[in-house]
Amino acid sequence: MVQLFAIEKGQEVQLDLFEQEPIKMNISAENITEPTEVTSNFSRSFRIPATSTNGRFFKWWYLAGTVDFDITKRVEADIRINGITYKRGQLRLQKAYINSLSNDVELEVVFLGETKSFSTQVGDIKMNQLNLIDTAHLIDVQNIENSWREFGDPQLFLDGKIRYALADRGYDYDDDGKELPVPGQGNASEVAIDNSACNQCNEQHTNAFTKSNHPLHITQLTPIIQVKYLIDKIFELTDYDYTADSFINQEFFKNLYIDGLSTGLPFTPSSNALMSVALENLQPVPAGPLPFNIIETNNSGAYNTATFEYVAPVDGSYSFTAFAQGGVDNDNEPGQPEPEADFNIIKNSTVQVTDTQTGTNGSLSFTFDENYSDVLNAGDKIFITMNFRNFDFDPFITNANFVCNATPVQVSPVDLMKTDLNVIDFFKSVLTKFRAVMVPTKDNPKLFRIKPWQEYIGSGETFDWTNKIDLSKTITIEPLFNDQSKIIEYKDQEGDDVVNQYHKKTFGNIYGDRIFNSRNDLLADDKKIETEFAPTPVVQVSGAPDTSNFIIPRFYEDTDEATDHGHNQKAPLEITQRLLYWNGLRTTANLDGSNQIVWYYTDGTTTFAEQLYPAISYLSEIPATSTTLNLNWKKEFAYFQLNGGPNGIDGESVWERYWQEYINNIYTPRARRLTANFILDSEDLRNLTLDDIIFVKDSYWRVQKIENATLGERSSVKVILIKLLVNVPDVGETVTNKNENSDLLDKIADQIKTEF
Repeated sequence: MVQLFAIEKGQEVQLDLFEQEPIKMNISAENITEPTEVTSNFSRSFRIPATSTNGRFFKWWYLAGTVDFDITKRVEADIRINGITYKRGQLRLQKAYINSLSNDVELEVVFLGETKSFSTQVGDIKMNQLNLIDTAHLIDVQNIENSWREFGDPQLFLDGKIRYALADRGYDYDDDGKELPVPGQGNASEVAIDNSACNQCNEQHTNAFTKSNHPLHITQLTPIIQVKYLIDKIFELTDYDYTADSFINQEFFKNLYIDGLSTGLPFTPSSNALMSVALENLQPVPAGPLPFNIIETNNSGAYNTATFEYVAPVDGSYSFTAFAQGGVDNDNEPGQPEPEADFNIIKNSTVQVTDTQTGTNGSLSFTFDENYSDVLNAGDKIFITMNFRNFDFDPFITNANFVCNATPVQVSPVDLMKTDLNVIDFFKSVLTKFRAVMVPTKDNPKLFRIKPWQEYIGSGETFDWTNKIDLSKTITIEPLFNDQSKIIEYKDQEGDDVVNQYHKKTFGNIYGDRIFNSRNDLLADDKKIETEFAPTPVVQVSGAPDTSNFIIPRFYEDTDEATDHGHNQKAPLEITQRLLYWNGLRTTANLDGSNQIVWYYTDGTTTFAEQLYPAISYLSEIPATSTTLNLNWKKEFAYFQLNGGPNGIDGESVWERYWQEYINNIYTPRARRLTANFILDSEDLRNLTLDDIIFVKDSYWRVQKIENATLGERSSVKVILIKLLVNVPDVGETVTNKNENSDLLDKIADQIKTEF
């Protein structure tokens, strides 16, 4: 027996079904790399009666000859067969029908066990709206230097979530073309080496940071933000999680970062955590924090709009004001207590400021206006509450506000994020780069396995379906490449920095793009695979010899205006988001130890000398080796040399490591699609996941799609299988036949050799 349960606020209610309208399920692997689409299990739409039980969950009503319903309504749902859970997912209402003669109302619904609700929960939130308050920090030399430490070092700054790397970010100039100093810094400084023999520019770098009197200010270093940290913050927006074996937890992924350059400034701006929030016409007044829902200012995201608490981002001195107006009444009899109101400013769980006002003649109109200043530790929570006594009618607040008007100066990562990039598009781009699939686990639809395609496919159980083929139906075997595009273009966004622009002008393409040409004359269509990231070529520091080990990105564009010492001015960019590898502290010396370069940096008070530099690049390691991962789609020639020879083209591009095997599997002449009917029951489908292997006669296959499998019945079901060419089990590996006792299937097994 098939049962459908709706789950709302933790309560389960069994919905009414039509016996003559069975639930039929589809299973599809077509979009398991797309978190905004239906990806694994979904039903063909089916009807249920519009009973009072069903209507409770879909808010339908029949009034004056019309039927209306809440089209946005979605409920968690559980399909059970003979009391055993088959699938969990989401139930959505699509249509309502009314029979004008009988006045019967029916609802058309669809069951989705997929990742679409993941993207629905994330919504249209931008990257600069993520809750990154736990990594707000003071920018000082100690924090900067600790950000250079390796993972596992107990002194690593913020567990490696934020690091500061070296790049040339351009400069601000005065009217005479002289570099302007960073605010608060006495001298202008340039990420360059003072070398009159510089073969890159043939000019001296008079403000080079290799001069002790022109140290680089620490705010000229580039903040980078760990991708895993950001993905975890995205998951916090939902009630989903991912498994421990997901590739996001793999070692290579820890060193993957994005740049923190969305402002177009040559230095990292410090900000504050000022806040101003308000509310109007609140009744009744809750017992907990007052729900200030009008957000006027919320720098650094310090005010938590879900908990209505101000969270101190960093240690230091803070100042607050709070105001509220409203009233409370009771039916006061002579001699009875007057209504009272308490107004409280609370830190964590302790009241710091309280004021009490008492009414007269059974009525109280209150006005509270309080101040609070304190030295807070990062993570301290400040909020406002009100308590009322001796009232017969609900207290009300006509207007109130809560303001933080003084905070320490700090760097807030949320201010470094792009304001025009949706978090779901960022996440999709990460999945796309690594051809990763995102599939709910069998036992928990809110727990995803996120793995590169080649690691996921064929990693599940192996089932023998040889004896399940329905020989009364047509069996079709066809090449797989017929449905593919002739050309696939793998593209990143165009970078506006000087090296990317040079590459485009010189070669006519975006650095690192790849065009795959199947060279199959039977195919015609073109297709694009795109991400939101821009490539990041790296070069030697200006003025360094071509063989120098001192390699950095250049996050600026050349202009036509000259500096006061002969260079083109370097204009800072608002940069398209970039994926970068943290390469650790690297020596400035050549590989043979020669040409050691000393550079200087300062906090405005003390100057420090350094022979190592914090490096970032598109390579997982420098120098590149055969196992190096290159974040570009194609290994373009490098714009740097080491010890007189090219480097940066060894190893594998992301296409070679994560896409090539997949492409080979769908374009090879050996690739096959098998379409056949199989005799399946609900148990076959309940245990099936998209990483499972299906054995048919003498070949191994993976499921692409199962169409209209009737739940609760053993029936002939159309199945589309793709021949498995990767992760193929060893010959003789045990397979599981879940219907080995079926008399019907035993009878047709002998016919397999002649029919297939």
